[in-house]
Amino acid sequence: MKPLKFILAILMVAATALPLRAEIFRTTAPNPKDTIFIKLPNGAGMNLIVKNTDELKSLQDYKLDSLVQMLGKYVEQIENMEKANRHQEGKELTMTFYPAKDQKNPNAPETITITLSAASVNTMHDNAKSKGFIEGIKIFVEHQENKKNNSTVDKDSVKAEVKKEKARRRTSSQGYLDVGLNTFVNAPKDNGDMYDLRPLGSRFVNLAQYYRIRIGNQNSPFYLKPGVEVTFNNYMFDKNNYLVDDNGVSKMVKETTRSLEKSKLATSSINASLMPELRFQEKNGKDGFKIGMGGFVGYRLGSHTKLKYQLEGDTEKDKERSSYNLEDFQYGVNFAIGYRKFEVYTKYNLNNLFKENRGPQMNVISFGFRI
Repeated sequence: MKPLKFILAILMVAATALPLRAEIFRTTAPNPKDTIFIKLPNGAGMNLIVKNTDELKSLQDYKLDSLVQMLGKYVEQIENMEKANRHQEGKELTMTFYPAKDQKNPNAPETITITLSAASVNTMHDNAKSKGFIEGIKIFVEHQENKKNNSTVDKDSVKAEVKKEKARRRTSSQGYLDVGLNTFVNAPKDNGDMYDLRPLGSRFVNLAQYYRIRIGNQNSPFYLKPGVEVTFNNYMFDKNNYLVDDNGVSKMVKETTRSLEKSKLATSSINASLMPELRFQEKNGKDGFKIGMGGFVGYRLGSHTKLKYQLEGDTEKDKERSSYNLEDFQYGVNFAIGYRKFEVYTKYNLNNLFKENRGPQMNVISFGFRI
């Protein structure tokens, strides 16, 4: 009988629930680990080496039939090992397999070590019936510790503890993406609807990197959030109006000869922001309710207008870069309120969009969501 058949016989009997009679003996040894010997009715036997009774109980969570199937994949290696040792009396050959690593399966055994001695291989066929246990075939199966099903650390608990640890840090950093809409406030009334904006076309995008600094002890909900922002604003004009620079003065005019599909002013700026914030943590370490209000100062990086219209069946796009008498320096207040990952963000420019006496005197308010 080949060694493989003995391996499969040993593990198959242990893996299945057949009503076979087995004798179980507990042996003592100088090794601090407990050894349990199982003598099976087919003449084979198995040693179980465990650290304690809890580890023995954990074996019920592992299906030995899956181990039998796994060993089947090593048939060729085991047979080659037998042939190599058949005529090498007194020597042993050991092969170690790494199922967890090879199969990239953390639930598989970490190592399977199979040892064959030449003397036992040569005499196993004659002694199989009389000995009842083949000493020359040794199988060691080792599992990684700290599995979830074996009285280990719960992954959810680990994640919660990591979040609590992050919350306890005095200083941390985080990136944000703000998206939303722009609108004018305090626009001149004497020009009627000249400053009306298309709501969905007047968008803003704000890319921000903030540092969060806790003020007080590790249970304090009060934080300071200094940060840097890069902001892109679109102001999409409505009702066939567009912006022009007329002798150093920016003003809105109505197009009478063309139908404008798009008419907009686009700006970009870099801002420095500081927001005090109250931030409360839930018991599991996740963010709870948060609210903050602060201010910002910024500098305009660039600006341009863009017109899109049809001319003799062709689509024309006119783009012109200019300052359009916009204020270079901007300042204002910002506000955020949210719960967990959901957050609403608002920004209000306290100074006018255009320079004094160089354009319409009005302010900008932006509102949207923070991601």
